[in-house]
Amino acid sequence: DNRDLHSFPTRRSSDLTQYYTDIPRNTVRIHPDESNISECVLVTVPLKSLTYNYGALFIEGDRTCDITTHDLNLLEALCDNAGTHIEQIYYLQMMQESSYVDITTGLLYPSAFYQRIDEEFLKAKEFGTFLTLCLFNIDNYDAFGSLFYNDSTEQAINQVLQIVKKYIKSYYVFGKADSNIFGIGLIGFNLQDAKLWGERLRSDIARTIIEIENKRFNVTLSVGLADNSICKNYQDLVSFSKKALDKSKKKTNSVTVYA
Repeated sequence: DNRDLHSFPTRRSSDLTQYYTDIPRNTVRIHPDESNISECVLVTVPLKSLTYNYGALFIEGDRTCDITTHDLNLLEALCDNAGTHIEQIYYLQMMQESSYVDITTGLLYPSAFYQRIDEEFLKAKEFGTFLTLCLFNIDNYDAFGSLFYNDSTEQAINQVLQIVKKYIKSYYVFGKADSNIFGIGLIGFNLQDAKLWGERLRSDIARTIIEIENKRFNVTLSVGLADNSICKNYQDLVSFSKKALDKSKKKTNSVTVYA
C-alpha cells in the first residue's frame, strides 16, 4: 500500500522507518481488535541492533498529529538504543543458559538447577527414596534496590545466602529457580522432616541482623515445600512447590507444605 507513505532510512538501509498519513477509518494497522481512529497517522520504527531486528515501536494518532523529521530522528535513536539493550539481555540470557554456576553467588543457574532436580527426581523414583523441593524467596526482595546501590544489594543477598548455606549438605542441590526465587533439593527428606528443616532456617534468618553501609536490618524468608510422593515428574514437583511458596508469600516469614 503506497498511499501517503514516506520511508526514512535508518542506519541500516534494510530497516526503514515507515510513516503513513491519512489512513482511512477501519483500516487494520496492527491488530483486528484495535480501536478505530478516523484518518489515522501511523509511524513504525524498528527496534534493531547492528545485527538483528527485534520488532518495532508503533506510534499512532489522528491526522492533526504533527510528526517532524526531527521527531523521527529522535525515535530512531531511541529505538536503536533499545534494540542494542534487548540484544545485550538476549546474549546475557544465552550465556547464563550455557553456564552452570553463577560466579557471584556460587549457585546453579535455573537451567542447571532444574536439570539436577530432574536427575534427582528420577534417582529417587528408581530407588524408592524421598526428594523434597524447597523454594524460597527473600520477603520484600525488590525493596533492596531502594535501600542500596547495586553492589550493596548483592552483598545483602549474599549475607542471607551464607546463612542458608550453613543448613545445606554438599550433596543437596542448591540454585536459583527464578530471578528472585532460590531452590534447594533436599535429598532423602520427606515433608515432615523438610518442614522442621525449613522452620529452623526461617527462624535463624529472621533473628539475624544484616549490616550493610552502616544500616542494620532484619530480613525474612517465605518458604514453599513439596515432595516427590505425589508427583509424576519433576515438573509436578516444581509446580507444587511454587504453589506452596505463593501461599507463604501472602503471609511472609512462613513455611508452607503442599499437600
